[in-house]
Amino acid sequence: MALSGADVYARIIKGETTYDCGLVSDAKPAIKTSTLQRIGIGNMKKSRINAHDYECSWSADVSDGILLAALLNKDNVFDVQLHDIALTDAVVKSLRLAFDERNPLTYSIDFVGKDIEEITALAAVDYVKGFFVMSDATITFSGSANTVTKVDINAQREVEIIRGASLDPQDFSKGPFVFEGTVTVSPSSSFSDVLKGKWLPTDTPFTFSAAFSAQFYDENGDPLASQTTITIACSGMVASETSVSLGATGPVEIPIKMSIENVILS
Repeated sequence: MALSGADVYARIIKGETTYDCGLVSDAKPAIKTSTLQRIGIGNMKKSRINAHDYECSWSADVSDGILLAALLNKDNVFDVQLHDIALTDAVVKSLRLAFDERNPLTYSIDFVGKDIEEITALAAVDYVKGFFVMSDATITFSGSANTVTKVDINAQREVEIIRGASLDPQDFSKGPFVFEGTVTVSPSSSFSDVLKGKWLPTDTPFTFSAAFSAQFYDENGDPLASQTTITIACSGMVASETSVSLGATGPVEIPIKMSIENVILS
């Protein structure tokens, strides 16, 4: 029988800790080979392999705030397991958080590792608790609070592979995470304050916070504990571009692109 997504499980491990990586919707492990070609006079050509890259990416619903905090710790190294392979000594290259009024908090992750090894196929993983939905999100422009309808936050950094004399990665030089994002708001009465925003160097940067709640249940349908919350707080936000999207009917929406100094999860 052909392998299908229903037969595949995913897991993230750091040392002795296994993280609940949530409901994974899609995954893509990859091995990339680079080749070097040299051409001499007489059109003589020679080629050889000069590097291997090992990567894995997936998208999932967030079911644990502890996982997000671990992924954003620039020094953490993981083993990323998918069915019968493990991306070993993996570091995070990029992380995207996204949510809106109708959909849960999700993350998309890109890992790069030192090798892909064969493991015993995962028959199951620890119970996935569920997912988080937005319960409150606010941002203030010129003293007027506006409803946040959609947010995308991207954390990216430079990860340079150190190979030495090997084709495989031996170590990584990891830069700090650089945050940027887009906050989409529905203004309450006027979009001029939002559209103009705070653009001068002397203006105070924006702050933004969003709270998410979840009631988790065990495999038998019994509640695990009282309602759980996650808060995402962004500070030092500076608007770089904004526009208004409106039609004859429906709410006015204003997407605002921003650079972000810091993202704190609690």
